[in-house]
Amino acid sequence: MSFNISSYIDGLQRSLESLRPQGRIAFAVWCADALFRRVRDYLAAKTDATQLSTVQEAFDYLWKCASGDTPLNAEVCRLEQACGRLGWAEEDVADNEQAINFYAIEAISSLCCALDTCRTGSALSAAKAAESVINKLDRQLSEELFVDSYSEPIWLHPMWKAELEAQKKMLDFLQHNPGLKVEQKTLFRE
Repeated sequence: MSFNISSYIDGLQRSLESLRPQGRIAFAVWCADALFRRVRDYLAAKTDATQLSTVQEAFDYLWKCASGDTPLNAEVCRLEQACGRLGWAEEDVADNEQAINFYAIEAISSLCCALDTCRTGSALSAAKAAESVINKLDRQLSEELFVDSYSEPIWLHPMWKAELEAQKKMLDFLQHNPGLKVEQKTLFRE
């Protein structure tokens, strides 16, 4: 068995193109939210309260759009710019925080992709939000299993298979449902 991330993202993009923009937003925020929940405390320690509040505001806004509110371009642009500026000093990252720091970077990247999806309707941006989830899982498993990134032991791992299956189930769900409500943010992930 082999896995090619580019092929996978291309396939996701094709599947997402068949969804309405609301479904694409729902998929993207569902991915970004899964990452953010795992790094929220870390980001709270590394950023100031205003930055963290902006991130939460972006998620709240995206969940409203995923459940049917019409995105307002000016608001999405404001949130996208604010989240794009989010950062913390690399010198404040301890050696034992390297992995979670990587996960936090992927979470913010995924959030920015979700915001871009909200602004543009881009299926590619929604697929890139999912790619951040996969990148985080690849890094986590490569460190836990002491193997190379994107290698066969990772592709065969139950956590890897579960994530790909969860993404597939969400895409299938969104084919038959217009979007998601915030209460559904853990759908197919627990």
